[in-house]
Amino acid sequence: MGGSTLANMFANCTGNALGFGFVSALDTIASQAWGAKNFELVGLASQRCIILMSIFTVPVAFLWLYVPGALFPRLGVDAEVSRLAATYCMVLTLGLWPNFMFEIEKKYLSNQGIVLPALYCMVPTVLVNLALCFVLVPSLGFVGAPLALSLSMWVMCLSLLAYIR
Repeated sequence: MGGSTLANMFANCTGNALGFGFVSALDTIASQAWGAKNFELVGLASQRCIILMSIFTVPVAFLWLYVPGALFPRLGVDAEVSRLAATYCMVLTLGLWPNFMFEIEKKYLSNQGIVLPALYCMVPTVLVNLALCFVLVPSLGFVGAPLALSLSMWVMCLSLLAYIR
């Protein structure tokens, strides 16, 4: 098993699964508020979710920065694979917050029945990620892939935020 595969499994089982689970609570609250025509509560719930997920990002980032390097060798994972997985998680941490914010923005809009802008933001983001991979992977090697992904998450988050504004 390669370092990036191990790192992705670790990231998905820790921060991503928990974070997306927390953000999914916004579906229930915001859709009920929208259905009750309490539009102020939709915004308030979204703002609270932003604050909570920003706070949640700190321990997850700490987990991603320090645990793979310390935990994987103790689990019998090869030292080089452990080092690569730790590096991958460290670089991927740069895209953690915007990934959560994009999910909040997407749910904020989808609970109002607005779904296409998220799609319109994701299509160019895939192209940006592809271009970044072609540039960063040959020049930076292994680190280029998570860096391209993290930068793409920022593009995705900021482009949907621009639509909302």
